[in-house]
Amino acid sequence: MKKGVFTAIAVLGLAAAIPAQARVIYDSISGTTIAGADGSFDGNSIMANSFYFANLSAGAISSVTLGLGSTGSTGNSLMVYLTPDIGPSDVAGVPSGPDLANAVQIGSISDSALSTIIGTPSLITFSVPTAVSDALVAATFNNELWVVAVGQQTGSPASDAYWYFNDGTVMGVGADGQAHGNPLQGVMFNTLSEGPYLLTVEQVPEPISIAIMGIGLAGLGIVRRLRNQKSRSWLRLPAGSEAAPTIVSNGAAS
Repeated sequence: MKKGVFTAIAVLGLAAAIPAQARVIYDSISGTTIAGADGSFDGNSIMANSFYFANLSAGAISSVTLGLGSTGSTGNSLMVYLTPDIGPSDVAGVPSGPDLANAVQIGSISDSALSTIIGTPSLITFSVPTAVSDALVAATFNNELWVVAVGQQTGSPASDAYWYFNDGTVMGVGADGQAHGNPLQGVMFNTLSEGPYLLTVEQVPEPISIAIMGIGLAGLGIVRRLRNQKSRSWLRLPAGSEAAPTIVSNGAAS
């Protein structure tokens, strides 16, 4: 009975401590038809796409993946940010616009590292530190965050990186009802009128406490100890029943 209880504790503890897999909460890349691209080369150096997360306590945003391209190599880069929603709407799932004043950069990619083949985007993934995700989630309204891409304008020529968007006929995970466009021009599109930028956002559930893993390991240790004790008891002979050893010499027992 005791062994069964300890085994159950060990199995449950270790199962709970296995790292949780990231889940996709926004995806406008899979199964889409590319309709065009937006970038600094056409005068719109800032592009933004919103996404909604239903549960603030479900875990941190772990990564974002963008479908990007380039017309060539300028030596400049496309910089990628996360921003909270600016509000003032408190309606969950209804984006208002990116709060550019509180944008946090999560990475950059050189123009020269991006595909120049039209219609064949480079899928570039940027990791999001947990501290950054937590801070932005705390600052946002209506459970909305934004991914913002900015073409570097220093030097000549400016960045020629661009962000592909789909044709709007395919709505991926969480893409319906979100917005995208160029916030500096005050132009924001709902995905029903124009396809969103190619974007995937992943969220990792909160990790289980290390203490639970400790319980699991301790449970396995107790089970192993009990088994070893039982194994040794099988090897002990009752008192007074010690048998004389059998000596084997040249393959013959004596």
